[in-house]
Amino acid sequence: MITRIFSVSIIGLLLFTGCSKNNGNKGGNDNTDSTKSTDSTKQAYAADLTGTYSSESGTWAQAIRIQKDGKILVLGYQWFVRLEKDGVTVDQTFKPVSEIASSALVNSLELQDDGKILVFGKFVLSNGRKGIVRLNADGSLDDSFNNPVLDINYQAQAINIRAVKLLANGKMVIAGAFSYRTPAAFGFGIVRLNADQSLDYSFVSPISAGDDYNVTTMLPLSDGGFLLTGYGAIKLNDGINYAVIKLNSDGAQDKSYVFDSGGVLNVSSFVGGDMKELSGGKVLISWLPAAPQDQASHVARLNADGSVDASFKTFYIGGVIRALLVLPDKSIFVGNEPDENLPYVKKYLSYLDETGKEDTTSRLNLSYPSSVFCLANVDETTVLVGGYMTYNNKKYALIRFKKNK
Repeated sequence: MITRIFSVSIIGLLLFTGCSKNNGNKGGNDNTDSTKSTDSTKQAYAADLTGTYSSESGTWAQAIRIQKDGKILVLGYQWFVRLEKDGVTVDQTFKPVSEIASSALVNSLELQDDGKILVFGKFVLSNGRKGIVRLNADGSLDDSFNNPVLDINYQAQAINIRAVKLLANGKMVIAGAFSYRTPAAFGFGIVRLNADQSLDYSFVSPISAGDDYNVTTMLPLSDGGFLLTGYGAIKLNDGINYAVIKLNSDGAQDKSYVFDSGGVLNVSSFVGGDMKELSGGKVLISWLPAAPQDQASHVARLNADGSVDASFKTFYIGGVIRALLVLPDKSIFVGNEPDENLPYVKKYLSYLDETGKEDTTSRLNLSYPSSVFCLANVDETTVLVGGYMTYNNKKYALIRFKKNK
């Protein structure tokens, strides 16, 4: 992994580059990086950087959300801005709470339909609010949002909220590392909140006590359920460790869903990455087995029952895949944080077709140290890439890509 400290600068024009070379990687994927430019007319996407943007704290972008009006919220490490539609000009009317904007403990954000912003993570504000707050559209603190009554986990660490799903009825589901009390027992790792942020006791978490309730990724599904992964296995009340679990809308485990990685997965060492729902109940998922025999992150497609879809060419890469983005044409961007200690070729940003085959002509020409942490689809031809990116000794936090016609 890298030490992610840098200054942000956006200037000029960068192109995806690549070469065709087989390194003997599993799955037959070409996982090489190139430092030579290719003809941009032959590439699916090219980077379009116009203008300049620099953050005061000079660190990486970790979350991107696009508002209904086209403006872009970018949450960085100890900075938080809203950009105009051009992706360059800072909206000076957005002035986020300083404790949030400067915090090193904010994980991500979600947008409400009314323009308000939920910000969550491991932080504790001076007014006592912790884990999650709501900001007004101008960035000020929304005092009408009540702090949910959550407790720390058994390891005496702070509450850490890593995922939020807003529901149509004003309720929300939050997941991470925390515990809470119900009238009957304790709950762990995931909870549903009522519209007033009180605990909804009709949602019952099946996650067991201990450090195994450390949920890192939650994917809301169109059927009302949720997929969860963790840093290591998630242990449920049935005493079994799971790499990926599916919950129904009431929190009960869907026992018909059985994640099967093909028999090579050490569940105890599973590290969940990102997940995206596809049509037909299928799911695109990334994970790092972190086992000696298979030290590469995977991107695979799961069937509706949790089994691996053999028609999708599993993609392997050295590092931890931080972000997946599925485009309207079903092609896929993969954002990676390379680990220099892993034996697989290190890449930062990859582009796959809907079958999992890599487009080796479309590759952003980045150099070490670089990592991609977030991706956002602006429209059918534009993608935003955020993270820590080095190109020709210049540092970038946000890069915009345009699809070649």
